[in-house]
Amino acid sequence: MAYGEAAGLDARLTELWRKFYREIAEVEAQNLELGIKLGVVRPCHPLLQAYVHIGMVERVMLQLLEHPEDFPPPEEMVDEMLRAGDEGLRGPNGPPWAALFPE
Repeated sequence: MAYGEAAGLDARLTELWRKFYREIAEVEAQNLELGIKLGVVRPCHPLLQAYVHIGMVERVMLQLLEHPEDFPPPEEMVDEMLRAGDEGLRGPNGPPWAALFPE
């Protein structure tokens, strides 16, 4: 999680962090590719979306460590983050997904 904060301070550590994040992103990208094939994930750029998810979780965790009083209980946090990833922020009166991204 502290990769961004420590990057560049130690070349060897920076490279280890870079490889670590890349390996996680590649595994998640493979999972997304399978989801696309199964039709449960919309077509997307899997590696990009993997990094989006990693970044979302990382930033929330860093802020949680510094300001836990700003956040709901863990169960609510997980639910909210999963919903943001699955549904975005579009509310019930928002346009249908297909209307937002016509083909």
